[in-house]
Amino acid sequence: MLSENTTMLHLKALGLKYNPFPVVPDSHNYFTTEEMFSEISDILHCIDARKGFILISGEVGLGKTTLSRLLLQKLELKKINTSLVLNTFLQSGSLLKAINNDFNIHIESEEISDQLDALNTFLLDQYSKEKNCVIVIDDAQQLNFESLELIRQLSNLETNQNKLVQIILVAQSEILDTLNRNDLRQLKSRIALNLRINPLTPSELEQYIEFRLVRAGSNGRITLEKKALKLLHKLSNGHPRQINLVMDRCLYVVAATGNNRINKNLIEQAFDEISIEHSNINHNQSVFYKLALASVFIASIGFTVYKFQDEIFSVFKTQSNFAEIKASDEVNLINLADVKQTITIPELKQKENDWVKSDNKDEYTYLQQFNLGALKDSFVVALQNDDFVQFQNVLQKNHDYNLLISDTKIHSENVDEIWHFKSNNASKWLTFWKPNIILNAFYQGYYSENVEQLQLNLQSEGFYRSFVDGVVGEKTIIAVAKFQKTVGIKASGFPDAITLYQLQKLNNSSLNISTELQKINKLNKSKNSKIKVNNKTTYSLANNSTTTDLE
Repeated sequence: MLSENTTMLHLKALGLKYNPFPVVPDSHNYFTTEEMFSEISDILHCIDARKGFILISGEVGLGKTTLSRLLLQKLELKKINTSLVLNTFLQSGSLLKAINNDFNIHIESEEISDQLDALNTFLLDQYSKEKNCVIVIDDAQQLNFESLELIRQLSNLETNQNKLVQIILVAQSEILDTLNRNDLRQLKSRIALNLRINPLTPSELEQYIEFRLVRAGSNGRITLEKKALKLLHKLSNGHPRQINLVMDRCLYVVAATGNNRINKNLIEQAFDEISIEHSNINHNQSVFYKLALASVFIASIGFTVYKFQDEIFSVFKTQSNFAEIKASDEVNLINLADVKQTITIPELKQKENDWVKSDNKDEYTYLQQFNLGALKDSFVVALQNDDFVQFQNVLQKNHDYNLLISDTKIHSENVDEIWHFKSNNASKWLTFWKPNIILNAFYQGYYSENVEQLQLNLQSEGFYRSFVDGVVGEKTIIAVAKFQKTVGIKASGFPDAITLYQLQKLNNSSLNISTELQKINKLNKSKNSKIKVNNKTTYSLANNSTTTDLE
């Protein structure tokens, strides 16, 4: 059996920090559509206003559980007490005890009346302290009539003006049929907000994939053809769980082939792999998965992948520098026998001559400007191996600097702060910095003081022109994207480390982008011309040429 570290080798080969398409709920990287952003705001308003009862429903695989985890994170930030029930096979008294346990209410009696009294006492105490309480029940479609009746009784716990506890039921769509029963009409009448999660539209699916790849660190290196996106939406019906399963499979092949552009054929084959209608494959031990993973594993220890036995596999073809993956008519397996060129992935522990120091700098002198000269030896090893994990551990343990490494050029007025090197003919830049903004999360509706500082920093440079409220919204994301485009970073709208670094450097420098652009435009007008390259205006940032769309 392969270890978890081994199965993550393909992500490391792709330069990803983690799996962008996990099969488990990932609320820290939640993609919020415009519709969902509005609905999340409605949910939080209902909770703050103590409306009592909220129902979230949708088909399997649309992200209901992920949304519930996101809500719990938001409620925690608001200092709201929460109780989460996952095992809805618990019924009636056992369900109530599970709710109490998560509120840290423990009594010896198993009687429902005693458990209910203990909960009521707790809720009254919290209300007297002006604290709100929320119960979240996942997979609520499994609750029987007695349990739903108990939930109705909980919703009756109230003062003369407010509900003592707010209840969120997260369930599959069949709960709607259950609630339409005549004997449950009282419970149905108490629902203050009925939210139904819808599948992603084609445009939302494209945004979703780009969002998750960028968050994981792809920086635009992995892309999908338009036909691939169209087919993926058709096959997945816009369900995030299906999308994640397909894309997860695709990443193994992308890592194995070195081709970062995903086409229609790969999407189709990946979908076949996860489809339960395919009976000629053992899905838990898929050859598609094993072969791609084996390719990455072999490559990671320094071998060259070039040939597999003809009688076992079907066909990989390389055409016009683009790997087109096809299955044979007989069996849905992959064959590497016809690869026209070898696929070589360097060893994780590279030899010294595999990397080139592009800057004519001494490592100690470079580090000492940050008072990090003592780390010279481990820095040199990290450069040689192009593996900075151990170096970062030492750095974070003993110093208050962060290490920033980028595949795109890092701009700074002080060029001595930037170390430029090449690894396997690919340029990389690194520097050390002390972030003034640390974002633990970034999604629409998320609030923090660091988001407020981000808005202020963007505002000071003329990119953000809305109310500074510390809440991530469309205008904040657009402002980040505009700044990224201006400084030559991929305009994802997500403030990754290099974005925050460039913004911090700009805030601390005498250079103001808006002022500089005005000077350039004025100069160009005086010469009765504009400097244009492919309809883009060129300007200089810290002695480095950069282009941006200004029109």
